[in-house]
Order: sequence, then structure tokens, then C-alpha cells
Amino acid sequence: MQSSKTQKLPFTSKQLINILAYSLLTTAIFINSGCNQSNQNHSTANSDSTSLTAKSKFEYYLQKNKASNNPLNERYKNIRQRILTELKTNKLYNILVNQKVVNQSYLIVLQVAGNSMISEQDSTFAIEDDFEKKLKEIPGALKFTINIIQLDMYGGVPNEILDVYSRYTDEFKVSGNKGDHIYRAGGNGDTVIHDNFTLAEGLTVFHYKYPSILDDYYQAIADGFTHWQGGEGVTFRYAYLNTKSAFNQYLGENYPSSKNYIKYDLITTASNLYAEYDANEVNADDKYKNKQIAVKGIITKIAKDIMDDPYITLSTGDFSEIQCSFKSSEQLKTLSKGDNVTVVGKCTGKMSIVVGLTNCKLF
Repeated sequence: MQSSKTQKLPFTSKQLINILAYSLLTTAIFINSGCNQSNQNHSTANSDSTSLTAKSKFEYYLQKNKASNNPLNERYKNIRQRILTELKTNKLYNILVNQKVVNQSYLIVLQVAGNSMISEQDSTFAIEDDFEKKLKEIPGALKFTINIIQLDMYGGVPNEILDVYSRYTDEFKVSGNKGDHIYRAGGNGDTVIHDNFTLAEGLTVFHYKYPSILDDYYQAIADGFTHWQGGEGVTFRYAYLNTKSAFNQYLGENYPSSKNYIKYDLITTASNLYAEYDANEVNADDKYKNKQIAVKGIITKIAKDIMDDPYITLSTGDFSEIQCSFKSSEQLKTLSKGDNVTVVGKCTGKMSIVVGLTNCKLF
């Protein structure tokens, strides 16, 4: 896939997102899915695909769900069966599962299901307003998506839905930009992507043992296809996918060789770091110097030094500062004075009224 510059989806972490929350304890959400949708414009997947089957791709997810299904009480089993029945009577199930239709107009369905699975809490999940509006444009899509999310919480998404994700990933890859061209090896033309999309969220839930998929998820967030959903005091089922710090910790514990893992020895704030150096530089050096530390603070300056190397400074609350030097200015292009950031770098100690960090990365 040849990518043009990423066009970000219509939400950012700084915007207030209106969320429609659904309760899983009431499964009778009636959406009219009786659509007379024509299939004449849909392309079907190649039955001779040599890719791995969904069962082998999602082995860990299926094994986990098999184990979790055994202790389900009768009430939960009945709820799961009712959801499965609803799902299988949906016209969209017939299109995607039975007919094996692969068409980019249904990418949004798989994207929203994955996005909302990551939002799952004890007995609720959320569908963002913009996504809900798009689903309502496809007959049966909202109810189909709700059923998939519910099944993830009640024993797991069934194999035939995993197979849909597998076919769509084979055809469209994990993420795509509007205007991208997908070329086929057989020389049967190309497909132009109509809208930005990512399947990384759902694939991460299903492939949670695969480092490459975790990297795809991180990249999808970095490229603006999706965002961290975590909030203060909120407990998510997939907690390690909801905040950058939890995700980084998960990588460190499971895949420390990941290119996206940022290792640090200590974490502190800019004001605390300088206060410790100001109080006792010897002790502070023993604690911080030559170690990788994560420092939280507010940007007061974005500039270049006499060697033309980019750096930012973090406020300590007075005339002193924490100076964080970077190898590349790429990460600094979207920053502004006043932004709250966390920077990870090697502490070089204190000089005059400045504590320095080198080889920094934004966390």
C-alpha cells in the first residue's frame, strides 16, 4: 500500500467526545436490520487464499475464551446464546459471514467493533457518536456491531467473525488512508480507499500475543487513526490498551524488544527533579545521573542549541528549567508552549540552573 499523508480522524484526545454508552445486561436493543441491501456491487473474497486460517491466527484468543466459557453460569450462557441468535439473524451476518463479501464499505463496522471492545468495562461499553452515525447509514450495522462487542464480553467473539476480520485484513491491510491505492499481485487492478480506517484495535484484542499487531496498534494511534481511551479512575477490561503508560508497561513485561517500548528507570516531575538537585546535588546525581528517567512537565520553550540540535524546556515553577535535547526535530513539530508532556531521556545532571536530559523521546 502506498500511503499518502495521514488525514486524521475527526477526534483527538483534546476534544470532548460525546459517548453513547450501552448496558450489556439489557440485550434487547431493537435496531431495524431488515434491509433489502443489494449485493450486486460487492466483491467477494478469493476462496483460494493461502493465508492462515482465522483459527490459527487467533489461537490464543480462542483458547482463552474456551477456558472462560466453562465457568459461565446458566444465566450468562443464556445471554450469550440470545446474542448469538440475534447476530445470526442479522442481514449483515449473512453478507459478511455466509456470503463472505469483502467490500470497503463494511470496514467501518469492524473498526467500530474493535474500538468499542477496547472501551469495555465491567458490564458496559461505548460507541462514539461519529461512529454511531456512520453505522446507522448501513442497515443492520449498529445491531451487528453491538452483538460482536457483547459476545467479546460474554465468552468471546466466535470464529466466523474472526474469519471476517482475517479476510478484510488480507484484502485491505491493518490501516489505510483515504486515497491510498491497494495493488494486487495478480494484476487485477487496484482499489482506492474511500475513508481512513484501522482494524488495529480489534486485531490487537484478538492477537494479544502477537508483537507485530501491538506495533500496528501503536502506529495507528501515532498516525491519528484512533486514540488512547483511558481516563482517570476508569477500569477497563483491556487496561493495557487504554493508556500509553499501561501499554508501555505491558510491552516492557512481555515484548521488551519492541521498537515502541520506551525503557526508563525512574519517573518524576520537572519541579520535583529540580527541587531534588537544588536541595542536594550529590544525592540527586546518585539517584538520577546517567539513568533513563521519565519527566512530566509543561513546555516553556521549543528551540535549537548552538549545535543546531532541537530541545524543549520544562517549567520547574521558577527561573530554573529542565532542558530536554532530541536527536530529531520530528517529534517536536506538533508541540506548543504550554503543552503538558512526558519526556524520557538520559539525565546528565545539573549545570547552573538547568538539569539536562539527552537523547530524549516523547512518551
